[in-house]
Amino acid sequence: MQVILAARIDRLPEDDKRLLQIASVIGKEVLIDSPQVVAELSADALRRGLANLQIGEFIYETQLFLDLVYTFKHALTQEVTYNSLPLEARRGYHERIARALELSSLGRFDKKSEILSHHYQLVGNVEKALEYLLRAVRRATTRFASTEALAYCTAVVDCLNRLPKTDARGRQRVDVRLAEAEMMWVQGR
Repeated sequence: MQVILAARIDRLPEDDKRLLQIASVIGKEVLIDSPQVVAELSADALRRGLANLQIGEFIYETQLFLDLVYTFKHALTQEVTYNSLPLEARRGYHERIARALELSSLGRFDKKSEILSHHYQLVGNVEKALEYLLRAVRRATTRFASTEALAYCTAVVDCLNRLPKTDARGRQRVDVRLAEAEMMWVQGR
C-alpha cells in the first residue's frame, strides 16, 4: 500500500508534490496560511495546488469558516509523504513552519505552544522547544489535562537533560517535577 501511495505522490506535478510534503510536515491538520508562507506561494498558486490535491484525494477541507483548514484523507498519506522527504529538508520545513507560526501568533503563543514545541523539537532547537514545552505544561495543567501535561513534562525533562546545567535550569526542573506530581495526584496515582 505504501509503495502504491508513494508512486502516486511521485507522479504529482512538482509544485503539488512540494505542497503536499510541506502539508505533511505541518501535521494532520493544515491551516491554509502555513503552507503559503513556507512554500512562498502566491494565494492563487496555493489555492490551485490545494484544489489539485483535493481532486487527487490526498486532502480534504475540514473547516471553512474563520480559517480554512485541510486534513489528510488518510494518516498513511501523511506518513508516506513525510517519509519521502530527506531529513535535512524536513528540518528546514519544521524550522520555517515554526517561525511562520511565531510570526502569525504575535505574542499569543499559548494556543500554539504545543505545535511550536513539536516543530522546534524536530529541528533540534532545544532552547525554543523548552520555552514552548513549558508553556504547554502550564496550559495543560490549567485545564487539568493530566495525560497531556505528563507527556509535556517528560519532554521538558529531556530538553533540560540536553542543556547545560544552571541554577535557572535546576529551578525549572523542580517546577516541572511539581507539575508532574500535581497531575499524577489528579490521576489518583
